[in-house]
Amino acid sequence: MSTAASRKKIGLYLIALVLSIAVALISNGLPRAAQSGLRFFCVCFLALVAASRAYTRDGRTLALAMLFTCFADAYMLLSDEAAGVLIFIIVQALHLTRQTRRGRRAVLALAAAPITAVFLWLLGLRLLIAAGAVYAALIFANLTLAIVNADRKRWEFRHVTIAAGFALFALCDVSVALTGLAPYHVAVVTAALTWLFYLPSQLLLALSAAVEQSG
Repeated sequence: MSTAASRKKIGLYLIALVLSIAVALISNGLPRAAQSGLRFFCVCFLALVAASRAYTRDGRTLALAMLFTCFADAYMLLSDEAAGVLIFIIVQALHLTRQTRRGRRAVLALAAAPITAVFLWLLGLRLLIAAGAVYAALIFANLTLAIVNADRKRWEFRHVTIAAGFALFALCDVSVALTGLAPYHVAVVTAALTWLFYLPSQLLLALSAAVEQSG
């Protein structure tokens, strides 16, 4: 890609990122049901964006991950947090398969992740806590691997996009945890930050598909 084309691509990404932040800020001023509905619509739109770029195995895996993100957000919208987190485990496992590209091993990891959460639940942990523990391990693995891959690829634009997406995704999840644990005056701030991190993270990931098989 030429320097001019690269600058144009970066410019378009920045415009889209600013728009996603603006939507997140606007949604924070809406009633909770309207917030959730708007964000669900935005994620579904990003899933369609990912599907439109599914030219390669990486793109198809990304589109599937974004589709499951829609399912997870739908369960969150219905206030079924445990089911939502279980589906988010599948989302993170799919992203992990994108980054590792290990074929059968990746499929085993995809199957093992939600099963591990259910196993922990059967051992006596609350399902939400068990699922949250597995999810936290997966997103930490994705963030770490994204940074390692970006460094290995000399900070090539696509890999920087993935790393930035997972960094914002992780910040969103930290904000969610703080919203549930922190005092009210802190929780109000972290609840607003949650969606300020979430929509840009999904945008960056939705645009990160490889357009060539070499990825």
